Amino acid sequence: MLQDNTVSFTFKYRNIVLSWFYLIWFILAGQLRRNSLTLWVSTILSGVVVLWVSIETQRDRWDLRQRRIARAGPTYGQILDRAIMEQAYAVLSSQFPAGTAGAVPLLIPSTLLRLNQIQSHLGFMHYSYWIMYGVYLGFLMPLLTLSCVNTLIDPENDAWVWLWSRPLPRSSIYLAQWIGTLPWIFLLNFGVLTALALAGGTYGRRSLFLYSLSIMLGIFALASLFHFFHILFRRPVVIGLIYVFFFESLVGNLPGSVKLLSLTFHIRSLMYRAAQAEGYQVELLLFPEAATWEAAVGFLLFVTVLLTLLGAWLSSYRERREII
Repeated sequence: MLQDNTVSFTFKYRNIVLSWFYLIWFILAGQLRRNSLTLWVSTILSGVVVLWVSIETQRDRWDLRQRRIARAGPTYGQILDRAIMEQAYAVLSSQFPAGTAGAVPLLIPSTLLRLNQIQSHLGFMHYSYWIMYGVYLGFLMPLLTLSCVNTLIDPENDAWVWLWSRPLPRSSIYLAQWIGTLPWIFLLNFGVLTALALAGGTYGRRSLFLYSLSIMLGIFALASLFHFFHILFRRPVVIGLIYVFFFESLVGNLPGSVKLLSLTFHIRSLMYRAAQAEGYQVELLLFPEAATWEAAVGFLLFVTVLLTLLGAWLSSYRERREII
């Protein structure tokens, strides 16, 4: 009798585990997806941004050499050329007893090499400030994550009636949703990021390799947040849009410690530290109060784990409601 109960108990929980993995595959395969307006809007918006970046790259708009400091003043390139030429001329000429004439053969190649390096750093920081900090993190990445979660979690699908009547803990269904949608979220975000990298030329490809880890941690945190919105609010898409366009834009730019509540602030801090470690002139990013690498990583991981566990706990005690 005891052996029969043990076999029955093992068989029961084996079926629960297999059902949970099947549910993950079910969500991953997109069986619960719906025709979401937010996904279409975010995809079209991403295409427009990629087209704009491509046009700006063809026009060499990321380089600062042709930009003037004032309306009638010199360009950044003219000031940079003169400053570096004077410095190199003074250093090299002091090493030759014959005077400045002996420095000329070494002056030109060394100065050109340094000019190209500095110009490349300035251009990359300019690209990072406008595209990565402004456009992608400002609204594109959160909007893509929100639209992907909203598309793959469809409570109006008839399959949800079957799912919520299965002998699976509701917290496990929530975790299956989180795991099943995550590959699609990464695919959508990094697909757009790769398109931006190709459109941005050298600077775009450099940003893809330099900022990928920071963006990956940010995706985990944002995905956990928007899943939590779906279990907590009746209108999660509306709350998510308010969060993307108002909360992050406002709180992330406030002075003091209030901006520490912003997810994109910590993602920007990670990108800032990554560029700083590579020796770039991060002062051009206009981000003087960036968090340390340890603090930013710790906050993003803490938010990911906390919201995931809290959402799983809430799903065990709440009936699923109709949401848009």
